[in-house]
Amino acid sequence: MQERARRRDDFVMVMSAYHEVLVGPMRRGHEETVEGFIEDTGTELVPIDRSLAKRAARLRADHRSLRLGDALVLAVVVERGAELLTFDDRLSRLAAQ
Repeated sequence: MQERARRRDDFVMVMSAYHEVLVGPMRRGHEETVEGFIEDTGTELVPIDRSLAKRAARLRADHRSLRLGDALVLAVVVERGAELLTFDDRLSRLAAQ
């Protein structure tokens, strides 16, 4: 991730993932760390619009065990033709399909 940031790769994050990423740091009073990363990397925060919600719904319909948050992340990957950065092997496999 740091190497990608140094290369200035484009980063996108769906708003639901932004929400999830903030919870722990906010509990510890460190949300500025997340905000700093978002700003430093130029990460684009992607709103959940009708098109994205519909694509996420299709993904959940096709993959019954897929949770909403993961479906929204995958929907952004599909819509943007992006590469998914995750430690979740299952999600990586779904993104590669």
